[in-house]
Amino acid sequence: MRITKSFLAIFMSLMMAATVLATSTTSAAEGLTITVKPNDKADHTYAAYQIFAGTVTKGEVMTEITWGDGVKGGELLSALAQEEFGDSNAKLFAGCTSAEDVAAVLVSDSFEDEYIDQFAALVGKFLADEATATASTTNGEPCAISGLAAGYYFIKDTNVGADPNGAYTRYILQLVHNQTIEAKSDIPTLDKKIGTEATSTVVANTAGIGDKIPYVLTSAVPNMTGYAKYFFVVNDTMSKGLTFNDDVAITIDGYSEDVDFTVESSVDETSGETSIEIIFNDFIQYAELAGKQIVITYSATLNENADVTITGNPNIAELIYSNNPNEESQGDPENSNKPGADDPIGKTPEKKVITYSAAVELTKVDAQGNKLTGAKFAISGTSYKTSIINGAMFRKADDGTYYMLKDGTFTETAPNADNADKYASTDKYAKVDKVDKDTVLEDINAEAYVDADGVISFKGLGVGTYTITELIAPEGYNLLKNPITLTIGLEDGEPTLTTCKWTATAEEGTIDVPVTVSDFKMSFTVENNKGAELPSTGGIGTTIFYVVGGILVLGAVVLLVTRKRMDAEEK
Repeated sequence: MRITKSFLAIFMSLMMAATVLATSTTSAAEGLTITVKPNDKADHTYAAYQIFAGTVTKGEVMTEITWGDGVKGGELLSALAQEEFGDSNAKLFAGCTSAEDVAAVLVSDSFEDEYIDQFAALVGKFLADEATATASTTNGEPCAISGLAAGYYFIKDTNVGADPNGAYTRYILQLVHNQTIEAKSDIPTLDKKIGTEATSTVVANTAGIGDKIPYVLTSAVPNMTGYAKYFFVVNDTMSKGLTFNDDVAITIDGYSEDVDFTVESSVDETSGETSIEIIFNDFIQYAELAGKQIVITYSATLNENADVTITGNPNIAELIYSNNPNEESQGDPENSNKPGADDPIGKTPEKKVITYSAAVELTKVDAQGNKLTGAKFAISGTSYKTSIINGAMFRKADDGTYYMLKDGTFTETAPNADNADKYASTDKYAKVDKVDKDTVLEDINAEAYVDADGVISFKGLGVGTYTITELIAPEGYNLLKNPITLTIGLEDGEPTLTTCKWTATAEEGTIDVPVTVSDFKMSFTVENNKGAELPSTGGIGTTIFYVVGGILVLGAVVLLVTRKRMDAEEK
């Protein structure tokens, strides 16, 4: 029995993972070499298993065919006898009793080209415990599997699974002369930025509580040749300072109409982190769009748990994808579009973006530096939506159950005739427990009193200009004549994933107010002066009183003299 050029052509035409680049002939006694060129930077180990042994002539004909040392021939033969091929479920190898019989079926007219994948997958289940020979690549460099006897080889990518960024090469069936083959494995990529356009380059920004932060992910449809099922799932983790707005939109090659996807999200009760899965349904349907751009957009709202330190509020994404066309994938029992526990998958490196936010602390003092209470302030600004003031956030609401006290705190006890002097007003407030796109209001606790230590803090502010106005001065003190203008900026331009250096300046009217910037907190002190006093004794005021008093006394004397004269004349 012979394996001829036509047999070679069958396998070569469907080698989706390997392309023959060059061939030459050499003596079998010298040993043959297969050079494998990977097309990625992952480290691969390629193992060659001899399936058929025999003699290969210069005319590319193999004779005297037997099982090679790389396959469990008897077990493979039994499995082939039971295997059904094609729509007719024909058992093409049912009558085979030897390697030569199997080879005869492979070159027969009944063995269709599309059966090659199925045959290779079955061979892969009955390989010998040890490969005939192996070689490894490093950082995308070619490797040579050498010392091979003439025969027909099954080449397997054996260890890329240890690399979460890699993908297996499809099984390669190769008749040996000295050859170089290109092992093709398509590894998807994922990029994440802050913005709405795929061209965005922003990886870090600043925001205030209530601000909406847009995200854009970019990838491309991978080459899915050889796969019957392909998983494509984006995992995204938002820190507790971010509220997912559930507004995912996806386009492939610029079109969104036919993109089928599901979004699943949940919030961890302990960490407060939000886990999001963006699952492409039946992703294999996009196989013909290989190479076309995928753009995913969605957003989050900076909420009341915003971190105002260098840690910031990160958002991290990674892509889960199928990475082995040689194994049949089943999918998760609850959602077949997600990989199951045993399905072969790869992961892209994590892509991180981060949003920073700052805090402002104002301390109220008298001329001697003593802390004052009873002052009430309001804040507004160009980038201001909401803020945590003195550690809480409330909004005016007719159906609210809280009331604001003059010390800046809130209580559910209603004011009455006995305690009214402790309350800022009779307005009702509702507590805001969660900031998201539906609860962002301009009037959320925009006014508050300093606390018992004379401090009022505004947490969660971004770059911008803010106006802080004193509405009520401490009892016995003058109200500030001018609002305080606070300008928050960045020292080195745009922030990065590791740095964000804030700057801040403040002015009361035209008078500079010194600001201390420590990490992410801007602190400054505001002084109140006592109210106007009556002029002191001996001053111009008493002189006026003396003069007025003298005039009154003189008038009384004149009146008395006049009356006496009138009385005398009457007598």
